[in-house]
Parts: sequence; structure tokens; C-alpha cells
Amino acid sequence: MMFKLKIWLLMTSLCIVFSGNVFAAEYNGEYTVEVGSVWRLEQEALYDVNDFSMAELANPGLKFVKTGDVVVGAFIREGGQLYRLQFLFHVVPRGQSVSVSKDVLTQNYAQAVLDLVNKERVKRGVNPLVLSEDICQKADIRAKELTVLFSHTRPDGRDCFSIFGSKQGKIYGGENIAAGSSTPEAVVNQWMSSPGHRENILNGKYRYLGVGYAYDGSSEYAHYWVQLFEG
Repeated sequence: MMFKLKIWLLMTSLCIVFSGNVFAAEYNGEYTVEVGSVWRLEQEALYDVNDFSMAELANPGLKFVKTGDVVVGAFIREGGQLYRLQFLFHVVPRGQSVSVSKDVLTQNYAQAVLDLVNKERVKRGVNPLVLSEDICQKADIRAKELTVLFSHTRPDGRDCFSIFGSKQGKIYGGENIAAGSSTPEAVVNQWMSSPGHRENILNGKYRYLGVGYAYDGSSEYAHYWVQLFEG
């Protein structure tokens, strides 16, 4: 998801070792984001930036304050081990990444997310998903709801699976949400960088996928995404 997180307070010595250290290795994700948007990892993390004039801490997370390219490092802990992830952000003026009609944009985005997800599944020997128009419509509703409340709980207090109506409780399903990424490539990279969301994407029990997208330029994150999975 647009990656929610809490910031670790790590030892000063650790911060000294890694501060300003930008690796020339492959990135864990490459995103295009709008200036003013906020980026957050899903798991607890500590961030460092190669140019702090371009990004600032945003309780928690990072807010991009100037256009251009910036490298962000994130320290996460999994299985008792400390890992450093590295992401490249192309920060563009607000609204620049939204240049086509909303209907065309949403349709193209749904297909693009499906293609990217199936590429990841096929690489691992998992059957590809089928895009469902009905589930996409439900995912679009959820995406609009995220502009009000970024949560798996809906604004009216019901859980996210209530979107399936009478099928709720009778299906094997899952939901991934994200905020802040402006392209299908960015949001899929974002989900794949998070163990829980990656698990949903690669779950062989799912057969159908619905993708929702909503844009609200006056909101905190601007771009909101939903994946709804059904077995």
C-alpha cells in the first residue's frame, strides 16, 4: 500500500554507518510521484535520503518537496535481520502525471496492473489471474473510499470484504491497498516490496482480480489504488 509505517529509533552508530551512503545497485522500486506527495512503507522502517532538500520526514514517512530525482533508503527488520532497501523516485509537478481522461486512465491502469501481476506470478509458476469487470467496479468503489479513509475498514465502519455484498463470507478473497504511486509500475513495485501484499499477489488460490484507481488532487496522497482478489 502506499506503504504505512512507523519509524524505528535506531542506535546513533547505525545511522552514522549508513547516512549518505547511496548504493549503485539495482533499486527495489522506481516510482514517479508528484511533488507534495507522501511515501510510506508498510512495515516499520527508518529512512535516509541522498538529498534532504528534496524530501522531509512526514510523521511517519517522507514528503517530497522539490521536483527531480531522489534516492531513498529504507531500513526494515525481518526475521531478526536488518535489511536496507533502496528506491528511486522521479518527483514531477503536481498533476503532471494525470494527463488522460479518468475513464481511459482507469481502464488502462487495471489492465496494466493485471499484466504486471501475472508477470510476477508466471515467473514463480503460479497460474495467471483473470481480470473481472464486476470486481473492478467494486475495487473502484473501494479506491474512492480510500480518499476518505485509507484503511481496510470502510468509511461506514464495515470491513473491506463487505464490498462483495451477499457473497461476503462465502468467497476466498483478499485486498491490497496503496496510496501515492502515480503509475501501475510504481504501485505493483510497491506491493511487491511488502511481504504481506506480495503474498496476496502470488497466492495460487486466487483466480480473479479487480483493480481500482482514484485520483484526488486535494488529498494527502493524490493517487489511491485497490486490488481485490477472489478465489
